[in-house]
Amino acid sequence: MRVAWGLFVSGAALVACSGATTTLGGGGGGGATVTGTFGGTPFGVVDQIGYSGTQVINGTNVAYVGVVITNVAGTCALLHRQGNPPSAQSLSIAAGAAGTTIGSGTYVIAAQGTQTATAIYAQTDATCMGKVDSQASSGTVTITAITSGSVVGSFDLDFPTGDHLSGTFSAPTCDYDPFATYTPGACGS
Repeated sequence: MRVAWGLFVSGAALVACSGATTTLGGGGGGGATVTGTFGGTPFGVVDQIGYSGTQVINGTNVAYVGVVITNVAGTCALLHRQGNPPSAQSLSIAAGAAGTTIGSGTYVIAAQGTQTATAIYAQTDATCMGKVDSQASSGTVTITAITSGSVVGSFDLDFPTGDHLSGTFSAPTCDYDPFATYTPGACGS
């Protein structure tokens, strides 16, 4: 399940690396909706986790907040053990801004400047092989509230495939580092 993401802040690409500081929490609970299909397949929402933190990129502080929506139970624990479930769907959504804090507001997908958003839809087949991996080409992510216990908001995303996904989320935070290297285990783990 691909949940890694990249942000473009002040023209600098944020890529997978260690050293991010994220909020703590257990994940699980909350709620999410996903309207639309990807490649004709509806998204079967089962779980969602939220996260937020800061990362230093090229000497600049960047604050971020995000949510991962999946069709798999126990997403936080799955990410911690680097699990690899079959037939998984994930929608990873993130917003970032230059500085040490990020606030509520609307963030534009692939915007240039000091704040932006990104989203990736990924899907695996029954043998845990990547079936779909697509980054949103346009749209918005609206963050309504960020607390130490949850991330709340909505999204409206368009993908280069012509697919469109929209929805809402209220996701409990998980101690998840979106900048860490993710190496999935054996299929079914």
